[in-house]
Amino acid sequence: MFDASTIDSRALRSALGVFGTGVTIVTTRDASGMPVGMTANSFNSVSLDPPIILWSIARTARSFKSFTEARFWNVHVLAAEHEELSRRFARQGADKFSGVELDQGLTDVPLLRGCSARFQCELQAAHEAGDHVILLGRVIAVDQSNRSPLLWVGGDYAIATPRAPAVATMPGVFEQKLFNENLLGFLLGRAHLLYLHAVRPLLASYDLDDAQFYALTLLAVRPSLTEAGMLAHLGFTGPGASRQPLVSLSSRGLAEEDPAGEFRLTDRGQTLATAVLAACHAVQVKIEGHVGAAHLESLRHLLKQVIRATDPGLPPVWE
Repeated sequence: MFDASTIDSRALRSALGVFGTGVTIVTTRDASGMPVGMTANSFNSVSLDPPIILWSIARTARSFKSFTEARFWNVHVLAAEHEELSRRFARQGADKFSGVELDQGLTDVPLLRGCSARFQCELQAAHEAGDHVILLGRVIAVDQSNRSPLLWVGGDYAIATPRAPAVATMPGVFEQKLFNENLLGFLLGRAHLLYLHAVRPLLASYDLDDAQFYALTLLAVRPSLTEAGMLAHLGFTGPGASRQPLVSLSSRGLAEEDPAGEFRLTDRGQTLATAVLAACHAVQVKIEGHVGAAHLESLRHLLKQVIRATDPGLPPVWE
């Protein structure tokens, strides 16, 4: 017989953390009718026929009695943007339901909005399991959305990212060891160029080159910038730091410089910037239609991580 007491609890927790899980909030009402909720990642499926799911609760949890005595409870699979909500329901003593929008379910148990999936359940059985109790619930209602789920991996929040097929156009590309389609610079650069390629017909119709496009859209999100501020932003773009885009926009009546030396868009410039950004949004909609909203949300998070990892200290675009 192996002695389980020799297992280091910290090592066990770390090893279990390698197994990625979804993040859920489980809700019920206590004996007095007050709403109760907690964050849990022990959720799992058990049976499709009949429909049964499970999750486990620690004996030390403050809501242990409420959940183990409740007839009904709801499991909410959180969406990627619900990290703060997950943290809130993991804290003790907070007014967890303050400001949280709810839907009416089959029972009076709180039903959170905006989740990736929701399971309304009736308690089927409870089983002792060491320092936890496993609660099995019969699913009485289920619904889902197209929101990307929030994950928990390695002791931190994560998002789901699907594997993609190859994008190389030439056979044998992976025979090259240093440069192939998995090089991050190639993928980022090609995606950027293809995105711009989709809007360049509109830019050409307004006689805008890439440098003017960058300057125009920058002033659309930063209503006023000095020349030095503009050049600080434009310096890392392909066209580089040059006053020429500002001169061109000003000469065409799209931007103007005030006495304080700050550039801003004119009404004409703002109208053009809106049209250009609408074209960029149309490309985004096309991409979303191809990859799905959930995967596009994953891409946004990954790109933000890349930006954070490579940013040399550029000024923030939005303030």
